Amino acid sequence: MGALGYSVPAALGASHASSGPIISFTGDGSFGFVMGDMETIKRSGKT
Repeated sequence: MGALGYSVPAALGASHASSGPIISFTGDGSFGFVMGDMETIKRSGKT
């Protein structure tokens, strides 16, 4: 996706805008940037 840490927040936004399945790929470097987003995903009930 270009910028580090962009794919998980983008997928979270897409999941709120769509009723279909959303797939997000992220590497180990980007995962450090999105660890806080995992808590948001859990709290939003989109798992």
